[in-house]
Amino acid sequence: MKWNDLGNITLLVAEDDKFNRKLISIMLSKNKKIRIIEAKDGREALILLDLKKMDGLLLDIHMPNINGFETLETIRKHKIHKKLPIIVITSDEVEKKRSLSLGADAFLPKPFKRNELEDKVYNLLVKG
Repeated sequence: MKWNDLGNITLLVAEDDKFNRKLISIMLSKNKKIRIIEAKDGREALILLDLKKMDGLLLDIHMPNINGFETLETIRKHKIHKKLPIIVITSDEVEKKRSLSLGADAFLPKPFKRNELEDKVYNLLVKG
């Protein structure tokens, strides 16, 4: 993978479980080109997306306030965020089809390994 070709990357991680959020952040922050911003739910993710330019979103489905499906729908309705690369991360394989139909670009089932996460993020950003 040629991370340097992508430049500096800012990713938003929307996950209600603090441990999972930190785990994803730690896994990806080993790459010095990636900056992680964390959101504890869909509502916070939507606010952060309006405040800062993000290169991609890692989105959990099961979150309080605004769940991942609602967050995904809202993002895809906004002209500014319509093309934002989104990877849905969840432990429920059944939700894959619904996530993709709502506009997710990729799906990563929990649990995952660091190399799987990096591969998904890299491939999505290269396509984007």
